[in-house]
Amino acid sequence: MVNTPDILSELLAEFRPLFNRKQFSRYISSSWVSTTRSVEHLNRIFMEHTNQSNLNRFLRNIPVMEIFRKSVDLMNRYASDSLMVIDDTIPERNGRHIEGASWVFDHTQGKSVWGMQYVTSVISGREGIFPLNLDLKAKNGLSKIAMQMTVIKRSITAGPPFQHRGI
Repeated sequence: MVNTPDILSELLAEFRPLFNRKQFSRYISSSWVSTTRSVEHLNRIFMEHTNQSNLNRFLRNIPVMEIFRKSVDLMNRYASDSLMVIDDTIPERNGRHIEGASWVFDHTQGKSVWGMQYVTSVISGREGIFPLNLDLKAKNGLSKIAMQMTVIKRSITAGPPFQHRGI
């Protein structure tokens, strides 16, 4: 890969004050074209690559809450008549030493499976679907419901344009 796609450069302009634009654009661009996700491999995709420790340092220091707030700000500008959708997903895994994998109850199968449980949320409206949050359950020790409540509270504080509708 020689350069970052123009569309990504335009979107990055919104996030420029938050972090190193070059490392972010290199990470996103290389992730699009590679099925291998190791930092070393992603770093080597570019013809002009630097030491992989630069990309590692960038990934360890991503300002998650600031990015979340900026994303909500963009949604407020472009989305209307939106709903917040919260769900969990359990991709099954085979490896017993995969970080984050454990036995979790999958209600769709009616049994426990070896996998990773994620709590996801999106803002969905006429203009499209905007990803809002993705958390791995095992990472923070909270229950799925507690994680979903945290996302709702954080979202209300940040002010996304979603509507509340009961189940």
